[in-house]
Amino acid sequence: MLPRTIIVYVGLPLTLLWILLANIHDASTETPCQYTRAIMTELLRTLPAKPIPVRPSHVMDGKPKKMNVLFMMMDGFRTEIGAYMHLIQEQPWLNLKVKTPNLDKLAKEGMLFERAFANFGRCSASRSSMFVGRRPDSVNIYDGIPWIRDVLGENVITLPQYFRGNGYRSYGFGKTYCPTRGSDRDKLKSWDVLWTIGPEKHLTSWRAYTKEEREEEPLKDDILLEKVGEIIGNHSQNNSTPFFLFAGFKKPHLPLIVPEEYFDLYPIKEMKRAPNEHRPNNTLDMNPGYHHNEEFFMYEDMKKAKDFYGKDSMAVEENAAVAVRRAYYACVSYIDHLIGEIMKKLEDSRLKNNTIVLFAADHGVHLGENGMWGKDTSFEVSTRVPMLLKIPGVTKPNSRTRHFVEIVDIFPTLVDAAQLPPVPLCPEESRGWGLCTEGVSFLPLLTGKEPKHWKNRVFWQGRWFHDQTRYRAHTVRTDEYRYTEYVPHTNGAVREWPKIPKATELYHKATDPGENNNLWNNASYADVIKDLSQKLHAGWRKQLNTTNDGVTLIESMIVETGSLGGMDVHHDLPSDNFELESGIKVQSISLGRAVYQTMSSVLGPKKNFRNKCHESDQAIKTQIAVASNAYVKTMQI
Repeated sequence: MLPRTIIVYVGLPLTLLWILLANIHDASTETPCQYTRAIMTELLRTLPAKPIPVRPSHVMDGKPKKMNVLFMMMDGFRTEIGAYMHLIQEQPWLNLKVKTPNLDKLAKEGMLFERAFANFGRCSASRSSMFVGRRPDSVNIYDGIPWIRDVLGENVITLPQYFRGNGYRSYGFGKTYCPTRGSDRDKLKSWDVLWTIGPEKHLTSWRAYTKEEREEEPLKDDILLEKVGEIIGNHSQNNSTPFFLFAGFKKPHLPLIVPEEYFDLYPIKEMKRAPNEHRPNNTLDMNPGYHHNEEFFMYEDMKKAKDFYGKDSMAVEENAAVAVRRAYYACVSYIDHLIGEIMKKLEDSRLKNNTIVLFAADHGVHLGENGMWGKDTSFEVSTRVPMLLKIPGVTKPNSRTRHFVEIVDIFPTLVDAAQLPPVPLCPEESRGWGLCTEGVSFLPLLTGKEPKHWKNRVFWQGRWFHDQTRYRAHTVRTDEYRYTEYVPHTNGAVREWPKIPKATELYHKATDPGENNNLWNNASYADVIKDLSQKLHAGWRKQLNTTNDGVTLIESMIVETGSLGGMDVHHDLPSDNFELESGIKVQSISLGRAVYQTMSSVLGPKKNFRNKCHESDQAIKTQIAVASNAYVKTMQI
């Protein structure tokens, strides 16, 4: 008689899988082995991997205790952190004299991601994308800034909502989303406690805030610090319920109102203008992405400076440019101090060793670079962001990775780090799906053992009006190049790419890190442009399906780490091999939760599932329901 573990973990899931196969494939054209291989390959392509068994530092009553999550997101924060200064050759806009001792300390305690990118250079689109783990063209929130549920529907599950539904108490403080119209129905679903920072109105783009002013009326980020500290203190007294705490600091977003002492860190005589205050060579007027951001020039001091700002000379007036840059760096050091206070509170509360800490930004910003001021461009200074992650017991001190990661990857990564049920990968059309992701958990990068297969390119988008027409920018970034096409805007993903884009950009990052020479019509790069255009049109999903040697990214994770969706594939089960379509052989695996999630990931929502089954064959549908219920009951999912 077979051991019970094999019956439960292999027999029942395979029985269910066989029932599903009978309803998906045509038995007259494929053999049973082909059915199994096809569905297994699809399953492996579809489900996210969870290759690292993260173990919490503490136990309570003999049981593992869930780790808390502290997610600190900045607004328009470039990689202006001391720990990033070794990258100044590839990010020439960085300030070597920036002072961030507390963020440097956090970087030494965990992992620093050297190449992290936002999927949109604007807060509304970037944050909406991050909070649901889907790409901007799937979310369809760009510059209109509506509420997320007004666009995606009531059933969409956000990052804090997912943690809340898994036993966490969720807190949203500061700048979470950034809508300006529509109804706020999300706070009842995503947050147990919500306190937000609204718009700040000032006449000038920057100002030194005196000590007396601060005592009389604290800055918004000062209040945020107080609220975060209060929650940490409360949970140190009663830590039976884990917390998911999102702290969205407003600075260094405009207006740059900063406590005066932080200006003293940056003497005016040491301040310099941007190194490339000019339009990139060979950039035409017809390029929709070349624009100035009105947000910067709505302030009185910048309105005057704009008089110097023109098509051929993009530099603003000297005093204004230097003053704004100085205020920005003062903001960076102010935020660094607040982060230090939070980390000290976490340590004093004795929660530090049981709290996942993530520091990131929603996008970057131009401070004169490429002749532009503000956010929302396709240039890397607008989309390259800092990202620091510390998972107690997992991340090695002072670790770094060169692998690409994206803001859209945060949702599945935090879920994996907290050991919650994994989030399935979205289908091609995710409209109407409550829970799925278009990102990939980057937990495999934290092991210290570099995965053989990982993303070799990342993608971001933008959208602007140009000559009374709305255009969207689509960018692919590889190790060597940044390539962008500007095409007419459509809702959702581009269905048919135009043969000739409105404009294109190509920058050779190895020789031109500041993106000063547009190679879009350089004949010697024709083959490069053709290849990058194909990669761009194929999209992010293609590289998940096929890496350089034809192996799927998900399959490679399984073979390298022995895990999928939280289950061990090299379990003490029969050792016969199973061959995937790509030729990879793995041992017979415990399908476990994978089969359960296949019902939603591969077959779709319940309504689609019913449609894909034979409506007339009630017996088969009943079998599926019985097998599903038995499986769920047995696995206690």
